[in-house]
Amino acid sequence: MPVPAADPSGLSLDTLEGLPAVALTELIAALGRRRVALAFSSSPPGALARLCARLGEPAASELLAETRSLRPDHDEVRAAQRSLFKLAVDAADPSSLFLLAGARWLAPSLAGRGGDRLRRVAQRLPEPIGRLLASQAGAPATLPEIAACARAVRELAAGA
Repeated sequence: MPVPAADPSGLSLDTLEGLPAVALTELIAALGRRRVALAFSSSPPGALARLCARLGEPAASELLAETRSLRPDHDEVRAAQRSLFKLAVDAADPSSLFLLAGARWLAPSLAGRGGDRLRRVAQRLPEPIGRLLASQAGAPATLPEIAACARAVRELAAGA
């Protein structure tokens, strides 16, 4: 699902605070869906089917479409699996899974840029989502994971 932006071609981790709150929220959910899809892309079909049953529609169909569209390398899959290891337990309900996964991927990427970029983006969001994003600043992230998040932001903004 493309994420609306005033100028999607220029969207990057450095320009997220210019997006409206609705577009930022959609971006975080789209990043989370991408991260979950990456983690399940090499899982047995039964595991993905169980998750989809728990998510319900339309989230299940969106996740399946995202999973089918990806061609990740092994390292991307392993990184996503590590980052989501405890996520299903942390998510309060299935609808919050994508937001939590997206926040867990985006927050350390923004925090790693330095300055107060994470705080500025979090303040643009509805308060509960902004707090969620800020709370994930310390989530572990490697440089390749941060680069993958930046790439995902650009791809999702372009509708890829």
